[in-house]
Amino acid sequence: MYKGRIVKALSGFYYVETAEKELYQTRARGNFRASGITPLVGDWVEFQAENKKEGYILAMGKRDNAFVRPPIANVDQVWLFFSAAEPDLSTTLMDRFLVAIEKEDVTPLIFITKMDLLTAEKQLEIKQTTAVYEKMGYQVIILNDYEPAALTEKAKKTSRTLDVCDCWSIRCRKINLFKLATSQLET
Repeated sequence: MYKGRIVKALSGFYYVETAEKELYQTRARGNFRASGITPLVGDWVEFQAENKKEGYILAMGKRDNAFVRPPIANVDQVWLFFSAAEPDLSTTLMDRFLVAIEKEDVTPLIFITKMDLLTAEKQLEIKQTTAVYEKMGYQVIILNDYEPAALTEKAKKTSRTLDVCDCWSIRCRKINLFKLATSQLET
């Protein structure tokens, strides 16, 4: 019997990574379905496997938290990316995400992107808005397209946790910035 964490779920298959960084393709036993339990990415599981392509999940560990969208469990931190321009910053949407995250007792980290597209007046307005969130205890990081250092540093510090990245209201250039930051991590 092996232990590991589900790192991918696709078409009824669950890909489980062990502490030794070995990846196994598994399926959930029928008793999970009968009891209404669906394994999620992030779940700690015990499984048996004849080889790396055929295995069955036998038991699941305790879940600390779970999200519906995306379907994921045992999250340590959520990265929220919001655009300051094109589209404009939506504090209503940010509040909705923060409520859902706080409900699951997870630490949110807020990134504000595209500040370089704003006028000085609009930048000041966004900074005043983010100051309100900082007073409430949230960490807010303002990113400039040409200065990815803040994202890179944060990615290095949190690389050993299970983070969820929600790239709401951002374009491909910011997703590429995230890929740049995470690709520079040492494993």
